[in-house]
Amino acid sequence: MKKLFIAGVSAVVFASLFTACPNGSTVAAEWKSPQLNYTILNGQMDFSWNVVKTLLNTHNGANFIVSPASLLFALTCVYEGADGVTLAEMNKTLGFGGFALPDIHTNMGYLMDSLMTSDPSVILNIANSVWAVKGNTLNKAYLENVSLFYGAKAETIDPADSGNLEKINGWANKATKGMIPKILDQLPGDLSILVMNAVYFKGTWAKEFDPAKTYDKDFTCFDGTKKKVKMMKKSAKYHYMENNDYQAVVLEYGKGNIGMAAVLPAPGKTIAGTLGGFDAAKWSGMLSLMTAVPVNLEIPRFSTESGFELGEMLKTLGMPGAFSPGAGFTKIVDNGTLFITKVLQKAKIEVNEKGSEAAAVTAVMMTKGAAKDDQEYNFFCDRPFFYAIFDRTTGTILFAGVMGNP
Repeated sequence: MKKLFIAGVSAVVFASLFTACPNGSTVAAEWKSPQLNYTILNGQMDFSWNVVKTLLNTHNGANFIVSPASLLFALTCVYEGADGVTLAEMNKTLGFGGFALPDIHTNMGYLMDSLMTSDPSVILNIANSVWAVKGNTLNKAYLENVSLFYGAKAETIDPADSGNLEKINGWANKATKGMIPKILDQLPGDLSILVMNAVYFKGTWAKEFDPAKTYDKDFTCFDGTKKKVKMMKKSAKYHYMENNDYQAVVLEYGKGNIGMAAVLPAPGKTIAGTLGGFDAAKWSGMLSLMTAVPVNLEIPRFSTESGFELGEMLKTLGMPGAFSPGAGFTKIVDNGTLFITKVLQKAKIEVNEKGSEAAAVTAVMMTKGAAKDDQEYNFFCDRPFFYAIFDRTTGTILFAGVMGNP
């Protein structure tokens, strides 16, 4: 029996508890590493899904891409200097499960290393930096921890130097290989500390599309209008599943340790409604139901970029105290306490016949204060759908977004 799978596009780049089995019959399996705490990993995945679902609701009917991983690493560097109520709020919001700081930064250090070494055939770079405005002395223990576990580089911002903005944006540009050339338009006058993270990914499809087979096809956009797009197509075995609510397929990169998952809601259902109940358990459960079957796949060639101020969202998700002048960031600098004023992120993704390239930069600004194998399926992404690039080892969401207007 042949079934038709026509998808629209949404995008999530993430690392999932998703490891291919030797026979290719199923794809979800926990990575058995003694160095990673799976309670913390699953909690981080829940945080990532909370970020994605919030943006699905606030940006309903619009393309977007976000990097939960970049946000998580930046906030974890900030968390290293938290205390009291602020520490407790962030621990719960970020999904750290009540574990102590040594457990968290050890786990996050292993996670960074695991992500960047997951597949030598793709490029996945993660970089962190801490910028201190002249007059703010970084705490020695804090600096040692963010350097040891996150590879963070310490930089100084001299208010008298007119080249500060160029220097900061240059760091973002270099870390993302030109995909995010600028993260800040100006430096706030009350800035004390700037914590930054960058994530860069570039991978070639394990099964590349033939450019000669790319053709013009109608894509039904969010508002129901149709537009011609460059539709890539390939018939091959992919990991696939479907139920009454959606269809899902995974496109692998390189040696298969990192992939992109595309989720297409059933006709009449929305992306936000379909994914509204998703969390770490439901996502890994979906992946565990996938099997390698013949799929006639069509997905548009596309690129999209987004910019967000994520402070209000983070307050809503459970850490309002971090943005209060009375916040407990007492361990970052020696001469005062800090609070967060803004959390900015820019992200971009490009998808074509050869593979994908994606990048994100997050800036946290702080100031002082107080199925059956013989069945063939069609997966035609010619209407809005959700897509995900993921590391199939750890469950870390690298990027997430929606494409409904290529």
